[in-house]
Amino acid sequence: MGDHRATTGQQKKKVKNIRNSPGNSDEQPEVSWRDEADGDVLKFVERFQQFVEQEHGKKAPKLTDSLIRKGVDTVDKLIRLDGFGLETIRAAMLWAVQDEFWHKNVLSLAALRKKNADGVMKFQQILARYEFETGESDEPDPLEGWVDWTDEQIAALPPLGG
Repeated sequence: MGDHRATTGQQKKKVKNIRNSPGNSDEQPEVSWRDEADGDVLKFVERFQQFVEQEHGKKAPKLTDSLIRKGVDTVDKLIRLDGFGLETIRAAMLWAVQDEFWHKNVLSLAALRKKNADGVMKFQQILARYEFETGESDEPDPLEGWVDWTDEQIAALPPLGG
C-alpha cells in the first residue's frame, strides 16, 4: 500500500508540472483587475482622480494604476459591504471636492472607509455633511405623510422636550 501512495503523489506532481508548463494550451490568460471591476465604479474613480489632479495640481496624488485600483476597491466595498449606492457616493464626493473644508481632505478615494476615533467612516462624515448642507438624503423622511397620521399615531409620539 505504501507504494500506491508514493505513486499517487508522484502522479499528482507530474500533472501539476504539465499544467504549469508554458506550452500548455489549457492555460488561461491572466485577467486584469480592470476587467473584473464594475465599469461604472471604474469610470467614476478615474474621473474623480482626474478632477482632483486638475484642481490640486502637484498637491494631488500621482494618478497611477495603484491609486485607481485602491479607489475602485474602496468604492466597491462601500457598495457591497456598507450598503451605499454608487449614485449616493458620486453625489457626496462631487459635493466634497467643492466644499471649503472637504476639498483638501478628499484627494483620494482610498481612505473613505477609514474610521475615526469614534468608529465613524470618513465617507459617513462626508455624507452626513453633504446631506445637511444640501438637504438631500436617500433615507426616507420619518415625517413623510404626517398629515395623514391618525390621532392614535400622533398620541403615541413621545412628548416634546422629553
